[in-house]
Amino acid sequence: PPEDYFGIVEAVGWIIISIWWKCPRDKVECDNKADLTIAGWVIFGILMASHLLRDLVNGSKMIVLCAEHGYSLPSRLRFFLGGLFLNTVTAFTLFSSTIYNKAIATSY
Repeated sequence: PPEDYFGIVEAVGWIIISIWWKCPRDKVECDNKADLTIAGWVIFGILMASHLLRDLVNGSKMIVLCAEHGYSLPSRLRFFLGGLFLNTVTAFTLFSSTIYNKAIATSY
């Protein structure tokens, strides 16, 4: 073929991201084929905030609720673990969605 393709592979946990570049044989420079724009990231941020902000707020409220003395110790422990789990799942969802958004914005 007249053009060569090569990928830079970056391992993040068990997720592998491929960022592809197009390198024509008759040019010295390679072209980045990632279609990432500021507008796309802004829309992505608005969508993620609208879907995940509620979970983040509720998880934080549960962690704050565990510090109140009006509840029994098992209830306070449930509030803390539930809030911690909800915030962890929310952060992982944001992380994996960001990685996925970056991966699908690459044209081959």
